[in-house]
Amino acid sequence: GLYFLSFTLLIRSIAEHFGSAPAITGNEWLDLLIIFGVVAFVILGKYLTILMLAFIFHVKESGERYLTNQITFSLISVLLLVPLLLILEFQESDFMFFVSLILLGLLHLMRISRSFVVGLSERSFNLFYLFLYLCTLEIVPLLVLLKTVLILSNGEAFG
Repeated sequence: GLYFLSFTLLIRSIAEHFGSAPAITGNEWLDLLIIFGVVAFVILGKYLTILMLAFIFHVKESGERYLTNQITFSLISVLLLVPLLLILEFQESDFMFFVSLILLGLLHLMRISRSFVVGLSERSFNLFYLFLYLCTLEIVPLLVLLKTVLILSNGEAFG
């Protein structure tokens, strides 16, 4: 719950930094609730996809290890996100904004590299399939999120 909320507030902070607050409905609280719902849907969908793929390919142990890795990094992210959000909210400087993005980027790179190590430990998967999997569940959602934030900050959503 706290991870979803922190991620939602980060999206709002990024959108505000690049232009304006996300304007979906015009009501700031309702907009935050919608963004929260989308974040929760995407992250929970990712976790369910991991469990489903582990079941389908009969690699339950690796799937559980990968999911544990994801949840651990989510908890670590919250420990980093909360202070960064406070700094971004009360210290409006470009320097702190970019330092925050760099720290979050490094944390995400650590998550991807750890996921890669967990995937390599599973001998039954081809390296190409591991690469496709990581792109699909780790990189593409970030690109979609970035595009969504840019659309919302430009006021292009819903017309």
